[in-house]
Amino acid sequence: MPRLHLVRSAALTHYDEVARSVGLDPVRMLAGVGIPRECLFNPDLKVSVDAVYRLLEASAAKSGVDDFGLRLAQPGAGFLPTMITVREFGENVATCSNPCSPSCASASAVVHE
Repeated sequence: MPRLHLVRSAALTHYDEVARSVGLDPVRMLAGVGIPRECLFNPDLKVSVDAVYRLLEASAAKSGVDDFGLRLAQPGAGFLPTMITVREFGENVATCSNPCSPSCASASAVVHE
């Protein structure tokens, strides 16, 4: 059985602000990928890394802003500032044999359940 990779909803810190700044409805975008809106207010909820990846890809595509994920990574925004793009984040998680290992760039964000 495959392991489900989870991330704290703190990974979505400032998502609502960034989404609105590029003309998106953050609640609608979250619902579209199955992330509860409570994730915008509670940083300790666990959400699927895959859902976060899909959310950021969809947000970039729908807004036409290719660097959408990077806008979340601005100082103080709190979303994996070591990642260069959302796509690289997804690829890193998909190829890393132990996402909790310090050798994986996503080590501080991924939790297993």
